Amino acid sequence: MKQAQLNPISARTWLILLLAIILTAIGQIFMKLSAVQLSAWGELVQSIYAWQLSSEDIRGLLDFSVGITCYFLSMLLWIYVLSFLKLSRAYPLLSLAYVFVYLGAVFWPGLNEDFSMQKNLGILIIIVGVIIVSMPSKPSSEAIREAH
Repeated sequence: MKQAQLNPISARTWLILLLAIILTAIGQIFMKLSAVQLSAWGELVQSIYAWQLSSEDIRGLLDFSVGITCYFLSMLLWIYVLSFLKLSRAYPLLSLAYVFVYLGAVFWPGLNEDFSMQKNLGILIIIVGVIIVSMPSKPSSEAIREAH
């Protein structure tokens, strides 16, 4: 296990991590779309039992299904990435999903979230934090002794 953590991370692992992050963001956006389109849950359950779903409810259920599927695929990719990348390095990168969700919420048709300087500054702080956490650190003398 230590050997895999000492080796440089491959481009493939980085791409899979990025895909997991993007799928997480897409899942969140589709969950929001489904929440906007679906009736109250009690009414929805009654409509399903009566086979009287509105086109908006059907679209909401489809969006919900896409969201759940994206989350599931993201989870599978995340488990794969964790087999190659330390959790302390991978998890902060997952916060990039906040950036993608914000951009999706602003630009995705029908969501119409506000685009503001305050939110943009928050996103910039997240990005800077991810860059800082992702930078390789000097190995401690203890880590060097353990490797030998």
